[in-house]
Amino acid sequence: MEEFSAAYNPIGGRLPDTLGHLKNLIHFGCGGCNLYGTIPHSIYNLSLLSGFSLGGNQLIGSLPSTIGETLPLLYELQLSHNNLTGPIPPSISNCSMLTDLELQGNSFRGKLTIDFANLREISFVSFSNNNLNGHGEADELKFIDSLNNCSKLQLLELANCNLQGTLPRSIGNLSSQLAYLSFDENKLHGNLPSSIGNLVGLSTLVLSYNQFTGNIPFTIGMLQNLQDVGLNNNQLSGPIPETIGNLSMVMKLVLYSNNLEGRIPSSLGNCRSLTILSLGDNKLSGNLPKQILELPSLSIVLELSQNNLSGSLPEEVGDLNMLTYLILHDNSFSGNIPNTLGGCTSLVFLSLRSNLFQGMIPQSLRSLRGLATLDLSHNNLSGQIPQFLEQLKLESLNLSYNDFEGEVPMLGVFANASAFSVSGNSRLCGGLVELGLPKCQKTKKHKKKKKFPLSITIGILIASMIGVSCSVDSSPQRMNIETVVNELQHVRDAIQNM
Repeated sequence: MEEFSAAYNPIGGRLPDTLGHLKNLIHFGCGGCNLYGTIPHSIYNLSLLSGFSLGGNQLIGSLPSTIGETLPLLYELQLSHNNLTGPIPPSISNCSMLTDLELQGNSFRGKLTIDFANLREISFVSFSNNNLNGHGEADELKFIDSLNNCSKLQLLELANCNLQGTLPRSIGNLSSQLAYLSFDENKLHGNLPSSIGNLVGLSTLVLSYNQFTGNIPFTIGMLQNLQDVGLNNNQLSGPIPETIGNLSMVMKLVLYSNNLEGRIPSSLGNCRSLTILSLGDNKLSGNLPKQILELPSLSIVLELSQNNLSGSLPEEVGDLNMLTYLILHDNSFSGNIPNTLGGCTSLVFLSLRSNLFQGMIPQSLRSLRGLATLDLSHNNLSGQIPQFLEQLKLESLNLSYNDFEGEVPMLGVFANASAFSVSGNSRLCGGLVELGLPKCQKTKKHKKKKKFPLSITIGILIASMIGVSCSVDSSPQRMNIETVVNELQHVRDAIQNM
């Protein structure tokens, strides 16, 4: 037998040691077969084996240090998503025909010491979700230098590996075919090397959740094949480079939770494929460029919260008729909420909380039929709460700490005290009893009294009594504002996985 493949069949059980008797076996594939226990050592004596795939099982144990010497013909080593432990054997360096090395999702430990210089055919390298910390040893990222000769490399993924150190300039010498580069969720620090602009084949660059400092290099604008950029949750500072507008193919640009400052570059209006733009939790200032709002592709998320943005919300916001999430809270936007906002008919989530908006809630918002969350709290809005909010399918509504007046509606979202908040509006009245607001004073109009027949009077009294009895509601809990805050955070977390 030269080939055995039973991938994604629920075989279960352990791998038998007798597999070592199949001396002519070239390919063995049992990924996703519910296998457990250790990999029999006899398999490592099958010197003709070139394809070895056991990913997605519950295998334990460690790899023998001599795996690269006993299986020198390997072109595929796919053991991802198991429970394997111990070091990743450096003898893998001897597998000169190796193209696919996937060991992600295990519990391998220790500094990565594979010399990739001999692996000239390697295309895919994934070690994510292991612990490859060198315990303070120097040059934890030294292996990157040895990848410079791997001209066929297309994917390099080492996310969540507990790596420490700085990205070497030599990262810019990696293959021009490299399309996917991920070092997110490590402990990397220092500046992003400008040489990263040499990786012209990149479509995905994910370096989020590290401790990078300094500016985003202007050379990022040279990566014109980029589609997915994640630099969020670092300590990057300085302005967003104007050259970022050269990324005409970028669909997802996520830079939130850094120390970026200055104005949002209007050149982002050149990113005609952009669907997700997240720049929140920085120190950005100035007006919101209308060029961004004129992007017809912006259909999933526009997230600019927790900055120092000011001025009015441009009328062009209404052009985002495909946008799902609009998150602008905790800025200094002022003026009226534009009537054109009603043009954003695909919105599900709208947060304008903690700005300086004034005036009335525009009637045009009645067009937002799919809106589930609306947060207008902590502004200077006034007037009455619009009746049309009762008709929207809102699950969460926060109008607290404004200057609304008049009667609080009682239908739709207003029928559930845990789903909305109007606290901090001292001139409101009525609404659910749980709100504790004063009763509304009805304006009395003096008219000439008319006499009604006794039978009609009694009928009206009976009908009134029935109506009162039918309107008595149970006492739901007051709205939990923390739920809304958590929901906003969930949105931001979800951006990372979109």
